[in-house]
Amino acid sequence: MKGFIVNRETDASGLVLIHKAEGYTSFETLHAIKKYYKTGKVGHAGTLDRFASGLLVVAVGRATRLLPYFTSLDKWYEATIRFGRETDTLDPEGAIVREGPVPSLENLQEAINRFRGTYEQVPPAYSALHVEGKRASERARRGESVELAPRPVTIYALELLDFIEGRARLVIHCSKGTYIRSLARDLAREAASCAYVERLCRLAVGPFHLKDAVPGSGERGFPLQRPNAELARRLGMEVYHVSDGAVIRAIRQGVPPHRCIPNLPEEKLLVALVQDQEELIAIIQREGTLWRYGCVYDHP
Repeated sequence: MKGFIVNRETDASGLVLIHKAEGYTSFETLHAIKKYYKTGKVGHAGTLDRFASGLLVVAVGRATRLLPYFTSLDKWYEATIRFGRETDTLDPEGAIVREGPVPSLENLQEAINRFRGTYEQVPPAYSALHVEGKRASERARRGESVELAPRPVTIYALELLDFIEGRARLVIHCSKGTYIRSLARDLAREAASCAYVERLCRLAVGPFHLKDAVPGSGERGFPLQRPNAELARRLGMEVYHVSDGAVIRAIRQGVPPHRCIPNLPEEKLLVALVQDQEELIAIIQREGTLWRYGCVYDHP
């Protein structure tokens, strides 16, 4: 992810791609970044379970205002699914609650073919979703019965890399909100078996890729990239350059966009306002005939 490198001594605000290691929660992975930049204002776009590894898009300081624009992005994963056993958490950390036959390669491939596209997925009982004000996982650990409503998710691509000794390795491209643990459960049931996710690695979030990430351990530091026009374009936004100092001041003061910014593109719904040096000032979105601020980044 290219952009302007941020000086951590003067402006700890920007984005960094992190390679989360197995054995740490997403929240724990942020500790080193908080310490490095001496700030508690750090967030990420999309949780990874403790057993999983892979890409976390992390925002520091004012850049946390941009996180909502990352949550809707699609994701890529590589998963190893263990067939013949199902755990209560649908991952390797849970207790085995069901055993069954391992499907044949033919049956598994038929099940995979049926799951491409949109389907109604029931999230895992052990998840961060809230049920009557409490996390589903907390209720499940207390032995309570947890019922979560199904919701539509889309599997854009689902490819079997290999199937050896009951373990299937797959590459998955999916929409936001997709639980790979639930997908493993559903695939297995479709193939008259049971399963859990043994290993999981997130390869990409939208246009951001694991190969560009730095280790979560901090051994290479956490170089922040200041949000700019390139980032906005990668997020699918129209870029509008603002050079008039009076207009920039009005934006920072929250003057409604339609009152201070001339000639906004009528056909676009989401526009990034940038200065001449390509740095982000604000993001605006059109609702009906009026524009409103999604966030003003270039403001203390």
